[in-house]
Amino acid sequence: MNWSAVFKSAVNRLLGRKMVMFYFVIVVLFLLAVWNKLSNDNILIALGWIITNFIAGNIGE
Repeated sequence: MNWSAVFKSAVNRLLGRKMVMFYFVIVVLFLLAVWNKLSNDNILIALGWIITNFIAGNIGE
């Protein structure tokens, strides 16, 4: 099963393509800002996990 395709189709249905791009830009900018301040792999992994679960949880509801 192609999870990225499932994820994209779910997001597209819920928000529309423009909102998806907006979401991804915000997440990327946030992660870059955090990386510049902390430069700690463990913290980045934890933040990535939290953000991924938050987005997946919103889609799952």
